[in-house]
Amino acid sequence: MRRALLAVPFLLLGVGLRSSLSGPDPAPPPPPRSAEEAATRVLEARAKNDGPALAVLAALREPDPYLVASALFGRALSATGAETRRPAFEAAAAFADVARDNPSAAGLARLVTTWAGLDDAGIERERVMRAGLADGTAALAAKDPAKALARVKGLEAAMAGASWSLTPVQLRQLEAQALSAAGRAPQDEPVLEAAAQAAEALGWRLGAVQTWNRLAGAAFQRGDVEKSLASLRRAVELAKAADAAAPLARMRPNLVRALARAGLGREALVVAKVAVHDAASAPGGTPLAS
Repeated sequence: MRRALLAVPFLLLGVGLRSSLSGPDPAPPPPPRSAEEAATRVLEARAKNDGPALAVLAALREPDPYLVASALFGRALSATGAETRRPAFEAAAAFADVARDNPSAAGLARLVTTWAGLDDAGIERERVMRAGLADGTAALAAKDPAKALARVKGLEAAMAGASWSLTPVQLRQLEAQALSAAGRAPQDEPVLEAAAQAAEALGWRLGAVQTWNRLAGAAFQRGDVEKSLASLRRAVELAKAADAAAPLARMRPNLVRALARAGLGREALVVAKVAVHDAASAPGGTPLAS
């Protein structure tokens, strides 16, 4: 009996020794820097049947889960035939299903199901719109807003029949940028408003947040404080619904300025205190000047 008892510490020591020799658990990979990188990781997780890795990706607010799924949709578009498109759509469906508890991904699973059920005409429509978005973005980067606007104009028919796609929203965002770059503000404002409403109709909360925020900035520059404040309030409401802390923190200083300009000093002070806390608690952050 004593021999057996003496053996216990050595058995435990052996377990500890093996554990120490194996080293600490590997550090988790850093968050993906883009939707495309996240899409690649989703495909890798699916290939390895790595549920925990997929769950980590699906819980993120940044990159936007809708854009991650859209990037996987893009992988499917580059394939020819339904069978070769299937792995990307299955990965998008698995990602959206795991992301159901992510408030930033509300409605995404239903949208991915629609994408996977598109016929060849729908797939081609999406390809054409994405090609136009790439061309228009390149034209705007080359400081040719007229070319970018023309590219969007040529896609009006395709956009009208694609209420299931994020790309028309992105094309409207591009159109608004091009109008502003061409010195045609405030013509960009109704375009941004339509894009924000379309994003909301898709359930794309973070896309709507971004667009309402841009509309608020455009209206504020024009001196329409009431419109700017209403747009910011909507953006903040959606960001809270999406449980998206980073966009909220980025918008609060703008909200403070709009509230102050509107004469709502007490509310501006409350929001400013939250903004100061956000800035101080962010990694490497410093309080805003008071």
